[in-house]
Amino acid sequence: SSSSSSSSSSSSSSSSSWMSTALGAGEWLLVNASGWRLHTPGLCDDIDLARAAVIAWGSAHAQLATWLSPRRCVLVADDEVHGWRLWQLVAPTPTLWSSLSTALLSKDAAVIATAVEDAVAVSGIVDEQWAASPFSLPCTLETVGDDGAFVALMPTLERLQVGGGDRRARLLRQLVRLLRSTLGADAELYLPLLE
Repeated sequence: SSSSSSSSSSSSSSSSSWMSTALGAGEWLLVNASGWRLHTPGLCDDIDLARAAVIAWGSAHAQLATWLSPRRCVLVADDEVHGWRLWQLVAPTPTLWSSLSTALLSKDAAVIATAVEDAVAVSGIVDEQWAASPFSLPCTLETVGDDGAFVALMPTLERLQVGGGDRRARLLRQLVRLLRSTLGADAELYLPLLE
């Protein structure tokens, strides 16, 4: 993700450690050593508005449940200082990017070819299945899981859009860029697998 961080710190307890990053005005992302992500888009100073926001965001999650990775939730919590915060908690899930990167690091032609073929197959699944989604979820190698589910943080309602374009073509363009940036001229060996 290309979010700019204005502040980053680490807090830890005896059993887990969380790295926190300020993403903007009141927006925070926390990630623990296991890869769990906790995100808040900001503060709400009125409990009724906070309740309405968590119900609306929960409803959007429910509408998108078919396309979202499991083990995620939304909640509203008292900030104890400034008001109420809307949070989402998302479990770690392998992405196409992480699987491809692992394969590319192996330098094994058969492992790379299998990972590329798998990514091409998943891109077709995403293009077909996500077309029925009521909202357009961000579609990148980093937001799509190995099974075709959306594995990233769910955008807030204001950031969700309708329509999605050609998701398969978008993923394949990203795949070509990843192959070329990692393998250089050797990337050409794998490009026929994208057809």
